[in-house]
Amino acid sequence: MVPSNKAYDLIKKWESYANVAYICPAGKWTKGFGHTLGVSKGDICSPAEAQMLLEADCVTALTLINQTVYGLISQSLLFALVSFVFNVGVGDFQSSTMLKLLNEREYGKACGEFQKWVHSNGKELKGLVDRRAAEAALFRG
Repeated sequence: MVPSNKAYDLIKKWESYANVAYICPAGKWTKGFGHTLGVSKGDICSPAEAQMLLEADCVTALTLINQTVYGLISQSLLFALVSFVFNVGVGDFQSSTMLKLLNEREYGKACGEFQKWVHSNGKELKGLVDRRAAEAALFRG
């Protein structure tokens, strides 16, 4: 499965477009729609490049999900996970309790893990609280 416009739109709801690199609350240089890999101060990003980077980042997230989550999952659950992995990063997802619970088919408990990922640099962020609530709702279908 390839990420769809629904997945891109979900992420764009939470990641506003930035044409000039900025430091996000997690302390990383960011451009486009939340892209962080290889971004430096002063980088510029066109809308077309931002969309391309978003699509590539979603493919990365989806690839990881397909490689690490065992068993069939619904499309809505997949979209929620793509948004989540896009935001928290592949490394954090790979070592998460959420992944462990998904693979144990403890979907209710796995859904409860979203609310634990609402902090950046030790501070709870309302945007992350709202994003995780939306991802959890989508996860539940």
